This record gives sequence, C-alpha cells and structure tokens, in this order.
Amino acid sequence: MINIVGMIIVASGFLAPYLSDGRIPSTFLFWIGGLVFLNKGLLIKPDTTWIRWARFGIWANIALFLIMLATFYLTVGRSMTTLGHWFSMLPYWLARPATALGQQLFPFPETHQPDGSVSFHMGFARTVIADFLDVALFALVAAVIALLRQKRLQTEES
Repeated sequence: MINIVGMIIVASGFLAPYLSDGRIPSTFLFWIGGLVFLNKGLLIKPDTTWIRWARFGIWANIALFLIMLATFYLTVGRSMTTLGHWFSMLPYWLARPATALGQQLFPFPETHQPDGSVSFHMGFARTVIADFLDVALFALVAAVIALLRQKRLQTEES
C-alpha cells in the first residue's frame, strides 16, 4: 500500500507547480514520493540491494542539493573571481545533472533589456521534467552500481 502512496506523491509532483502557481517545488515531492515508493509494500516485496541503493541515491541527491543551497547563500551578493564562480557552480552541476545538461543543450530564451539586464522564462513543464530526471537519475545510477557490484561479487564467489 505504501508503494501506491509513493506513486501518488510522485504524480502530484508533476501537478504541484501548475496547481500552486509555482509556489510548491516538485523536487520535494519527487524526493518524498521516491523514498516512499522504494519501501517494502504491495509492489516491492523483498528488500533487495538495489532498492536500498536507489534510496541512498535519492538521499545523496538531497545532500548535494543542500550543499548547492549553502554555496549559493554563501556567494550571493559577493564579488567573485572566475575561479570562485566555477567552484560555486560545481555543486549545482553535481546536484542537478539533467537540469544542467538541459540548459547547455537547450538554453532558456533570453531577452536583453535596455538597461543591460537579461530576463529569461522557465516553463513549468521543462522545470518539472528536469526535476524528475535529476532525482530519477540519482536513484537509477545508484541502483545500477548496486546491481553491477552484486554481479561482480557473485562472479568472484563462483
């Protein structure tokens, strides 16, 4: 039963920005829904290694997100060197790989204002899909590492 609740929370993560006018970030719902979905319940019977590692991947994403927020708040409003800028961007790239890659491949449309400022528009659909891919990528990579590690241990035993 708890797995179904996790799926509902993940599905609500896709709808949250639309229903709340962008006030509720979908990432939080994807984290909570992913952790709840990956517990023992109706859909997932045994507590296998890959499930534990997938949960660990989601927790790693949460930890990197908090590090990213800390570096943002430590550097916002301060004059930075180019090296400082790259060090402040590193946690962002680690915590949000799908978002960072999406921005490199498909940059946001920018409007240059007469005063020299730049404005851009981020749509809900793109943001929600990127948030889901960020969380899912961490869970997937951790699960694949667990499966490869388990396979390697089994081949060493035999």
